Amino acid sequence: SLEYFNKSMKLDPDGTKKCNEAISSVYIKSANIYYHKNDFENALNLFDIALSFNNKSSGALLGKGNISYKQNDYESAIDLFNRSIIIDEKYPLPYYMLGASYHKLLDYNNAENYYLKAISIAPRFINSYIWLSKLYIDIDDSEKAIDFLRQAQMIKPDDISIKQSIVGLMLQFDQFNEILKFLDSNFKLDKIKPNFYYSIRSFIRDINI
Repeated sequence: SLEYFNKSMKLDPDGTKKCNEAISSVYIKSANIYYHKNDFENALNLFDIALSFNNKSSGALLGKGNISYKQNDYESAIDLFNRSIIIDEKYPLPYYMLGASYHKLLDYNNAENYYLKAISIAPRFINSYIWLSKLYIDIDDSEKAIDFLRQAQMIKPDDISIKQSIVGLMLQFDQFNEILKFLDSNFKLDKIKPNFYYSIRSFIRDINI
């Protein structure tokens, strides 16, 4: 890719800016491969190279912020995510990661605001709902915690893990009758039910006895 972008710039110098942005994207893709392998040193180096070709790359700044987050340097992560948003304010991931960073710092107000901002931009971005639910658990707001998991379920109605999380939350807050209603409405017609369906019903039956 880089070879052909360089040839393109020689043939058309007026297209240099566009080619540099494309070269930056190539380095970001490479950096993300290393990032997902937890090789943060190589990933960071490639994100920096990406920025040398395009210093207004929101993706490269987001990538560097993600590395700071993984290394528990939440203040640096927040700075990088904010810089990414300045360049592209319609991209939901930096808002979500800002929410996660503030969540780690126990700044629940800012965390909530950024999770909600991510949802307003990308209403089907499941992770924002899940982490908002966890935030509300942290501040003992069971009603909102369950509500946001239910919203996530509406987006992915066949996701068993979300349903299991809803049941787990209800169990945590001793909402036994609500659990039985939830199980009946979500699994009653299923020929094959998940294992937790039977174990939870058995557990509640024993409690009632």
